[in-house]
This record gives sequence, structure tokens and C-alpha cells, in this order.
Amino acid sequence: MIPVPVLPLLLRERVVLVGTLVALIALSWLYLVWMAAGMAGPSGTTLAHCAAMPAMASSRAAYGWWLFVMWAVMGVAMMLPTALPVVALYFRFHHGRHPGVGATRPTLCLVLGYLLAWSAFGALAALLQLGLEHGRLAQPIMGQLQSRFVGGIVLIGAGLFQLSPLKAVCLEKCRTPLGFLMTRWRNGARGALVMGLEHGSHCLGCCWALMLVMFVVGVMNLVWMSLLAVVMLAEKVAPRGQLLARVVGVGLLVAGVWMSASSW
Repeated sequence: MIPVPVLPLLLRERVVLVGTLVALIALSWLYLVWMAAGMAGPSGTTLAHCAAMPAMASSRAAYGWWLFVMWAVMGVAMMLPTALPVVALYFRFHHGRHPGVGATRPTLCLVLGYLLAWSAFGALAALLQLGLEHGRLAQPIMGQLQSRFVGGIVLIGAGLFQLSPLKAVCLEKCRTPLGFLMTRWRNGARGALVMGLEHGSHCLGCCWALMLVMFVVGVMNLVWMSLLAVVMLAEKVAPRGQLLARVVGVGLLVAGVWMSASSW
């Protein structure tokens, strides 16, 4: 039972936290939509002159930074919604353990740690995209693989990972945030940051292969971005999420074999 004097603080902090998270997710999707619209560009223009593109032709480093920002924002837009169950549970746990003590700051530190893990993935994905484009294996900026055979191999690899024991272990950790909080709890803002990093690493281990599918369909393909985000959310919160992960794995295997075979 929450003491009556604590209720106003709890309600106020809940409104602030929910508003912050909703705004962060919404702004991330709006940025991606704006960026994708700029990439499409009006007829007769080049991608480098579109509104969403910085003046990055001056250096490869500027382009690499732009790619990192793109992947990092994708991490917020696609993955933060899947972390909301653990965020909400942490918020409730903190108020239960420390009645009358503000929980917004440590909860946001948890979110920051989670997003830092996905920002690290974003940095690696940006470097991978740079390498693929430099080797002319992927389209400039859009990042879509040029070879259907290579794209098929990526899908087969993602499908095999979906069916692997490592995927099952990481997904189970993401699906049971209560166990994570009870066994890995750390006090304070710094402890929350570490917890966020740890939970983010579990989520990264669960979803990295699905994120790489974006190289097959086009990194800024908003339809596939939304579809994959829904799949990853459903894997974590749906009653039979583990079964869904295996079904998706089989589907990726079939699509990968077909794509590779049709490239000959």
C-alpha cells in the first residue's frame, strides 16, 4: 500500500516520465520520417541536396557521423518501445523501495543506459554501412545491399539466429523484466545506468540480427522499419513471443533461400 502523502508525488512523476518517453519516441519517428522524405527528394534533385541531408560531402567523417545519428535515432524509435515494460516496472519498484523519494531521475538513467547500448550498436552499424558502400556492395546513403545473393545470405543468417539457443536465452531475459530487477537491482542513478546498459545488452543480443535485415530492405525503408519494430515488440510482450520468434526465423530462412537462388 502506497502512503497517501506519496500519491501526489507518484502521480506527478508518472505524468512526467510517460510524457518524456512518449515525446522521445515520437520525435525519433518524426525525425526518421523527415529524413526519409528528404532522401526521396523532389524530382530531379540529388540526395545530397535534400533537406534531411547535411552538407557532408566535405568529409567522410561528416558522412559517418550522419550515419551514426541515423542508426542511433533508429535505435530509439524501434527499440525504446520494447523496453517500456522494464522501465515501468523499475519505476514501480523504485517507489516501493524508496517511498517519498523521486524515481524519475533514476528511471531516466535506466533509459539512458539502455539507449547507450543501442547507440554502440548504431556506431558499429554505421561503420558497417560505410564499409559496404566503400566496397560498392550497398547503395550510397540508403545502404541497401546491391547483391540479391548477399542479401539472401543475410536473411538466412538472421533466420538461423532467430532459431538459435542464444536468441531464446536473450529473448527470455527481455520477456521477464521482473526476474531481471529482482536479481540485478542496483541503487542510485549510477546503478540504474548500469542496469540499463545490462538490460540493453540483453535486448541487443536478442534483436541485432533483425536490425541487420534493414540492409536487405533498405536502411531508411520506413515500412520495413515499422514492421520490424512491431515484430520485436511482439516477441517481447506477446503471450507466445518465443513461438513468434521461431516463426519469423523460418520465414527469414525461406525468404533468404529464395532470394539467393533467384540471383543466379
